[in-house]
Amino acid sequence: MAAAPPVVDLNTTPGLLRWTDFPDPLRDTPVTQRKKVEIPECRNLLLTMADNNHSFRGEMIQESYTFVRGSVEFVFTRYYHLPDAAMRSLSTASSAAPGHPSPTPQPHQQQPQGPAPTLPPWDDLRPVDPAQKWILSVRLSVVEDNQPDKMQKATDELMGVRAEMERLFDFRVVDRRVFDTRMAALPVGHGIRVP
Repeated sequence: MAAAPPVVDLNTTPGLLRWTDFPDPLRDTPVTQRKKVEIPECRNLLLTMADNNHSFRGEMIQESYTFVRGSVEFVFTRYYHLPDAAMRSLSTASSAAPGHPSPTPQPHQQQPQGPAPTLPPWDDLRPVDPAQKWILSVRLSVVEDNQPDKMQKATDELMGVRAEMERLFDFRVVDRRVFDTRMAALPVGHGIRVP
């Protein structure tokens, strides 16, 4: 029998605290601009969020691989839902059948009051996208975002990367509402459609 995963106290474990603005309204360009504030190695994450009147809404696991070329980041990402407590105990009891995803929780199940103190086994995670497709984001950070010439230079560099990769990828403009954490999460398998 495997040992239980260690419980993580999110108030003593250092982490990255990140705030990102709602993206600019869509223009006739695939480049999305967002202001971002990051505080690395931050402790008391839950207390800090509560002190700033943020409340827990839900959590996901992000699997990502980042590659850097010059100042441009290429990030492949996909997201997973964590099983709730009932699903964790059910999937632990039925761990003799690996490769079978945990069943979808019923809507009447109570939502957790805070982040999970442990991570479940990888096999118990449920992909947000049933097809398990990767999202490719190409990013470039501009520190002096109040200087239009630097913003334009970054946009031009990103558009150059897009032109370079157009034969390999079908770049689509995504509805900016997918970045809005104020929107209620949709059930597994649903989301905002991309044209």
